[in-house]
Amino acid sequence: MATHLPRIGRPYEKHKLPWNSNKTVEGSIGFAAGAMSALLVLPAPATILIVVLATIVEPLPIRLNDNITLPAVTSLLYYFIIL
Repeated sequence: MATHLPRIGRPYEKHKLPWNSNKTVEGSIGFAAGAMSALLVLPAPATILIVVLATIVEPLPIRLNDNITLPAVTSLLYYFIIL
């Protein structure tokens, strides 16, 4: 039995992104803020760049689930940037 949990940011979701009406500016800011916690694990300047790039990729209207695309994209970015 799957239950639908309410989204915490729902009261703040006011500004829809023009290229994806399912995503909001506020959600993207929240994503970026949460993604910055990666600095705790990998404190490298490349991490900030990858967080910015992931924040750009996350709201793109791609049919694949972002739980698949984001780890793949960020892993590839780390691989190519840090090497």
